[in-house]
Amino acid sequence: MLCMGREQLREFRDKPLAASASANRTQVPALNMKLWYAPYLELPEGGGMEGATLVSIRPSDRPIKKDTEAFLAGAFDEPFGAAAKEMVKKRTYLLEMNSF
Repeated sequence: MLCMGREQLREFRDKPLAASASANRTQVPALNMKLWYAPYLELPEGGGMEGATLVSIRPSDRPIKKDTEAFLAGAFDEPFGAAAKEMVKKRTYLLEMNSF
């Protein structure tokens, strides 16, 4: 699982991965993604979030862990932790991205 904070995202943006020697693009491994989306998510404490989206990305060659949803639900501070707990109860979209 990848969970990046604001500073980590800024560092990744400012210092992108180097392109591979054989091409002018970065090699991307095959990935499996789980996506949860809610146009409006009502939070248990009151209030809500518009366009709530949660994505879990892992390399395709790693086995799927049964506790992924539990990990995601506990990976965030509030109010995002409550949102993640509600999101993993919703419909899951599965996506696969092959390396290119």
